[in-house]
Amino acid sequence: MTGTSSVDCGQGFCFRRSYTIELTITKDLPFVVTKTTLSGGECCYRGNGYVTVAGQVTIVEAYDGIPSLCPPPFNALYNQTNVYTFEWQVCACITVNCDTKIDHCAGVTSPALQHTLEIGDFVIWCSHEGWEGDCDTCPVYYGPFEIRSVGARFAWSSDVKCLNAVGDKQCLGWHPPTEQLCGAEATECYTALQDNVSLHGPFGMVLRPECSAGRDDDPCIDLYYPNKWCSTIGFGEPAPITVQLRSPCANVDTDYNPCNTINVAVRQQGGCPQFWTYS
Repeated sequence: MTGTSSVDCGQGFCFRRSYTIELTITKDLPFVVTKTTLSGGECCYRGNGYVTVAGQVTIVEAYDGIPSLCPPPFNALYNQTNVYTFEWQVCACITVNCDTKIDHCAGVTSPALQHTLEIGDFVIWCSHEGWEGDCDTCPVYYGPFEIRSVGARFAWSSDVKCLNAVGDKQCLGWHPPTEQLCGAEATECYTALQDNVSLHGPFGMVLRPECSAGRDDDPCIDLYYPNKWCSTIGFGEPAPITVQLRSPCANVDTDYNPCNTINVAVRQQGGCPQFWTYS
């Protein structure tokens, strides 16, 4: 997933922050999925476990301002690149619910089971220092801050059968059509995840107070982060691209020009057709 946080044709042109997120997610141990009966007789399945998230984040902050406006090191043209690699064990859960109608990448299934994997939030780097600015002022440093990924949801649908015999598997992408509620209290796996993914996109990055690696870098603190920073959705693209990013088909490869001096590439990969199995 790649993005840029300054795509306007005014003041933001002098300062650009671009970023790339590359992740590999593997299951540590099998999830034990348990059937639960909700009030009204409806049933659902839920299982908790852990996944290993390994990845690399590259953040480039570039300033191209007025010559001699700023003292060194900026002095008209300057860029800073930070590359962060990480590997964490992160909590995750699987939920299976029945829905009367599900729109998926290949059409519509009615009724259908929705299978959702939710991955909690986790630390990318404990002490990030960067800088930002505009055309009228010299760049200023910020930080140190913790960079945290908000986590993600991924889902697919199937026909309504026993879990070890489901067929007609169809992708629902990174923005599933319905939240999955399950358990005695009919709660979500992670209460803040829906709002975070809607605002920041899957695995979008936010800033928090600096942490200490190995001590307070815990995953899955499950908080809502209202302030955008490096999102994987909603960074100024036209509405049709936003719809495409949120579609159940998951894969996006396009670009656009907010003005004749800027080209923005939008790439989103992953999701389909990677379906897990039940035994």
